[in-house]
Amino acid sequence: MTVSGSYGLTDRLDVSAAIPLVSLSLEGARTDTYRGVQFQQAAATASVTRLADVLVRGKYNVAGGGWGGLSIGGDLRLPTGPEDDLVGAGTTGVRGFAVMSAGTGPASVHLTAGLSRGGISSGVDFGGALALNPTHTLTLAAELFGRRLSDVGRVRQAVAPHPQIEGVQTLRLVQEEGSLTETLAAFGFKVNVAGTWMVSGTVMLPVNQAGLTARLMPSFSLEYNF
Repeated sequence: MTVSGSYGLTDRLDVSAAIPLVSLSLEGARTDTYRGVQFQQAAATASVTRLADVLVRGKYNVAGGGWGGLSIGGDLRLPTGPEDDLVGAGTTGVRGFAVMSAGTGPASVHLTAGLSRGGISSGVDFGGALALNPTHTLTLAAELFGRRLSDVGRVRQAVAPHPQIEGVQTLRLVQEEGSLTETLAAFGFKVNVAGTWMVSGTVMLPVNQAGLTARLMPSFSLEYNF
């Protein structure tokens, strides 16, 4: 669950903040195979509900007109979530980005690009979206976006013969340095239900199999504008 809000300081400049509350559950087991017979060596479960890293954002509209608009902005991600509970990066992260929108009538196109430093990893991100307005109260959107993290590394299994016992294979988890490129697709809607109340929903799907990514990531939000 994320509580967020934004405020327009001027006609061109606005600031916003997002405060996420994350609930995480993990379970796992280690199984050893000895001479064709499997033995469970260990099993564990864990769950936590904590405040994650808070995001503060500023965005400035550089140019705008009938053709669309161009904005630049910056994010500051504060290390408010505990790193040991896997809900925080442990260090402050910053990101600069640019957003360009173009279109007339019921259709518009949006492009984004960003550069990040600190946090869990430095990297770059990119995205493109198509938005349609079939009615004055409904917006439909499809988006493709991704990010490349330069120093996240990965963990792999390494199997080797036991140095003293014949016929026994040992299994180790080995950390490797490297980068990661994650690409996701999203489909969503936003509807004006009454007055300035908005309800929106989004479903995200992984395009590639990079990192730990769920097969389906739905989200819903309720917004009030004043």
